[in-house]
Amino acid sequence: MAEAASLAGLAVADAAAFHAGALYRVYMYGFAPGFAYLGGLPEALALPRRSSPRAPHPPGAVMIGGGLAAIGTMPMPTGWYVLGRTPERLFAPERDPAFLIESGDTLRFEPVSADTFAGLERRAASGEVVAGRAA
Repeated sequence: MAEAASLAGLAVADAAAFHAGALYRVYMYGFAPGFAYLGGLPEALALPRRSSPRAPHPPGAVMIGGGLAAIGTMPMPTGWYVLGRTPERLFAPERDPAFLIESGDTLRFEPVSADTFAGLERRAASGEVVAGRAA
């Protein structure tokens, strides 16, 4: 987050607020199972992708690059800037449906504390869907 905020000329708290305040539309899945490409990235966060890939990102990485946001489901090298993580599993082959969101869905990211994240991650690892649904 700090690197992306600096490149965008923003304080980390402002970059996080822009990101959490946006409404994203799921454009498509691609590249890997559950890897979701998201439109709706605030213009203030629209950075080009890195010129060379970084080390593998963690599972559930929430990333930006090339004017889009994305959620990566499995560790892999990337040219995107990692802003944070989601504990939710977008792809779980044992679940019905295996894909949690669909193209055209909208979503928001909610900042949580490290302790809350750890609890949500444990619940998600046990198979529970921890993402909230708007009415």
